[in-house]
Amino acid sequence: MRIVTVYNQKGGVGKTTMSWLMGEALTFTKLKTRVLLIDNDEQCNLTRTILGMDVMDKVSKEHNLFNVVSGASIIDNIYETSFHNISIVPGSEALRDEHMKIEFFTKAIKELDELPEEYKFNFIVIDNGPKMDNKANATLLAADLVLIPFASDLYSFDRLPKVVKHIQDNYGTAANKIRIVPSMLKNTASALSYLNAARKLFKDLVTQIEIPASQDVESAKKRSHSLFLKKTGAGKTADAYISLVSELFGVSRVDIISNLTNEKNTIKKEISKLNFKKMREAMNAK
Repeated sequence: MRIVTVYNQKGGVGKTTMSWLMGEALTFTKLKTRVLLIDNDEQCNLTRTILGMDVMDKVSKEHNLFNVVSGASIIDNIYETSFHNISIVPGSEALRDEHMKIEFFTKAIKELDELPEEYKFNFIVIDNGPKMDNKANATLLAADLVLIPFASDLYSFDRLPKVVKHIQDNYGTAANKIRIVPSMLKNTASALSYLNAARKLFKDLVTQIEIPASQDVESAKKRSHSLFLKKTGAGKTADAYISLVSELFGVSRVDIISNLTNEKNTIKKEISKLNFKKMREAMNAK
C-alpha cells in the first residue's frame, strides 16, 4: 500500500484536482487496483468533486474524517464512489487543526491492513488544504510520496523553496519522497520561464511530465464525471496523468492505456446489455 499526499501551502495550485486525477489514474495501473481518497481539508472540495453536492450532503453526515479523528474506525467511514475502483473518506467542515495529532494518519492507515485481502487498497491519496498545520503535517509524516503541485507563476515560485525545505527538514530528505509537479501549465512565456527556473533550482525533484491547463477538467469536475472514461476520449490532461503515473511508479504507459481501454469496453457492454433489457421489457409490455 503506497501513501501519496498532495501538499502545498499555496492555494490555487490544483491540489484537489491532482488528488482526484492521480487517484483515478492509479486505478488503471493494474487490474482491480483499488484507491482510497482522503479529504483532509475542511473545505471538502475533493469530496464535492468526487460525490457531487447532493450525494456529498447525504453521505458526509455519516461518513467523514472528523468521525475518524474523534475516535471512530476509518474503515467505517469509507464510502465507495461511482468512480472506477475509488473509495473516499469524505471531508468535514467540523474538522479543525486542534483536533489532529501528528501521528493520526500513521495510526489510522495501519487499521486498513485489517481489511480482507480483496478489499485492501493499493494506494491512498490524501488531499490537503493550503496550510502548514497539524492536519497537513500528519499526512507528511505518513506519506511514502509527497506531490507538490506547482502552478508556474510568480507567487507559486516564491513559495516553493519554503515548501520543499519544510518537508526535507522535518519529514525526510530522500529525494524520491518529494516530487514537484508542474500543473495547470499554460503555454505562455511567463509560465515557461518560471518552470525553467524551478527545474534549474530543484533539478530532478521536478517531474518530467507537465500537466497542461484544460477546460475539460473543470467540466468533468462540475459533473463529478471521470476524465478518463469520456466517450469522446481522455484528452491531453488525462493523458498527462497517465504519463505522470508511469514516471512516478514505473508502470508502463501501454499497460495503463490497455487497462483503461478494457474498462471502457466493459462499460460499453454493460450499457448495451441494459439497453437490450429495456427494449425487451418495452416489447413485452406491448
